[in-house]
Amino acid sequence: MTRARKILIAAVGAVVVLIAAGTILLAGIDLNQHVAFVEAKAKEATGRELKLKGKIGFKLSLFPTVAADDVSFQNAPWGSRPQMAQVKRVEIQIALLPLLTGDVVIRRVLLVEPDLLLEVNARGDENWDFARAGQKKNGAAKSEGTGAIELRRIDVRDGLLTYRSAKPQREYRARIERLSLDTSQGFETVDFDAKGRLNDFPLELAGRASLRKDALDVAKLSVAAGKSRASGELHLALAGEQRAFRLRLDAPLIDLGELQALRKTIGETAQAKRSDGRVFSDAPFPLAALKALEGQADVQVQKLRLADGNVIDDVRARTRFDRGKIDSDELALRLQGRELKFKLHGDASSGRTLALNATVTGDKVPLAALTGLAGLSPPPEGAPTDVAVRFSGRGHSLRALMASANGDVRVVVGPGRLKNRALDAGADVTQLLNALNPARRQDPYTDMKCAVLRFPVRNGIATLSNGIALETNKIRLLGGGTVNLRNETLELAFRPEAVGGLGVGAGSLARYAKVEGTLAHPRIGIDMAGAASTAAVAGAAIAT
Repeated sequence: MTRARKILIAAVGAVVVLIAAGTILLAGIDLNQHVAFVEAKAKEATGRELKLKGKIGFKLSLFPTVAADDVSFQNAPWGSRPQMAQVKRVEIQIALLPLLTGDVVIRRVLLVEPDLLLEVNARGDENWDFARAGQKKNGAAKSEGTGAIELRRIDVRDGLLTYRSAKPQREYRARIERLSLDTSQGFETVDFDAKGRLNDFPLELAGRASLRKDALDVAKLSVAAGKSRASGELHLALAGEQRAFRLRLDAPLIDLGELQALRKTIGETAQAKRSDGRVFSDAPFPLAALKALEGQADVQVQKLRLADGNVIDDVRARTRFDRGKIDSDELALRLQGRELKFKLHGDASSGRTLALNATVTGDKVPLAALTGLAGLSPPPEGAPTDVAVRFSGRGHSLRALMASANGDVRVVVGPGRLKNRALDAGADVTQLLNALNPARRQDPYTDMKCAVLRFPVRNGIATLSNGIALETNKIRLLGGGTVNLRNETLELAFRPEAVGGLGVGAGSLARYAKVEGTLAHPRIGIDMAGAASTAAVAGAAIAT
């Protein structure tokens, strides 16, 4: 046997003996005799009372475990309940070898049925703000005369985390079925795995987060929120003027209806503001944030379920951000098997306004898919639709952007069929539809031959000079007028004409109809006799 091997065997034997001796020594200690000492030290360090009400036990093994039942920690004096935290059982597993060098390595902390309350009062005081002893660095704490203390893993089972704030008044409740935080790769890297419910909404989250210097990296990210599922990775700079980032997200399903419900349950729905009678918001764009971004986002969603239940397939978006400049040439989605393509170029580099250029194109897209995308119902049958939209504008808000809009809109709809009764949407709309097509009151369907919507937008004003045309098996409808996007007013006129087989008296067919007022509050007018005043509103818009 070589000398080196003998030394190694002797060293290992010595370590085993020391571990065994340490284990026997620890096993002989009655930890319950030291409860008062531990509670006093906690009070000294935090100013709050730590109570170890249950029995404290010790499990003998290579990695001995200290366990305590019925543990509580006092809340702030102003708190809504006496205890900030209560735990049914705490288990702390310690590694013996590091004790030989004076270090403490906590291999695992297990919390069974913890109940933790975090709250902020009306003055902004936080109940977790208390005096702390020692300094922390890289997950290890050191105090004078002691070695490092390292925590490698935390597990939570059947826990409850509650957050309350007085201003604004909110309460979030997270019920934790399981939670694991593993720092065995080093404190800068945390493997996380959690499953539970946020205000009764089911959530699952897993991945690996690395925080090094001034950047956050999240790898192997997996998220489940209700029926929604997604995976991906993220890199984000946390300091500096430019926030470099990379985002990749792949989702089999995103259910917007469920996610909106989640926002409502946690109180994140925007509070209603006093209405100014406008549709387009005057809220400023986050121009500073856009100017700071530098990177790329790649998102793929196989199925995107809208809040109304309609489904969009194969959503693909690749967007590049470069100090306020936004480019997205690879943005597309499929609607009932047909592709709708978008191109978007924005420039917020000035920090004052967003300049936007965008196009939308689609060929033979089913009209039902487009109306579903717009949240309209019921779906028409057939009606393949060609879409070509070009838009440009500049402004600090959506309202300013629309007020400066320039572009062209062209929508051509092929043969299809509309279900008449299902189109009823309020008394005014029903009255208008009945006046423009009296046959809809007796026919179950309207057979559409074609429809065209075509108009330019110049400096925020859309001019529909004979820009609306519809032909069915019963009527031909022409319409035109203006929509002012600057002040959101509209003035449109329609003239129907029977083309055969109307099946009702001519007096039931309106000579002219008009829609005026504002986008938020349109008014409908019907002239069965064709008075000169109504005809003047139509003007040259329907002269051809």
